[in-house]
Amino acid sequence: SAKIFMSILEGKGTLEQNQVVLTNAAFALSCYFGHSFTESYALAKESLTSGKALQSFKNLIEVSKN
Repeated sequence: SAKIFMSILEGKGTLEQNQVVLTNAAFALSCYFGHSFTESYALAKESLTSGKALQSFKNLIEVSKN
């Protein structure tokens, strides 16, 4: 599952895989920030497609190493 997750973050996921990740992220964002699901989904999609999600994950890994 880690390989699939990295594949999705790198923009190589299938449509279905991306939709699952985006849906989960949208629910988390809507709970945390109080945005609507639609707005949260758009934010998650922009983060995934722009590469921000991948960069954030890489930053998290680096911080956890220190």
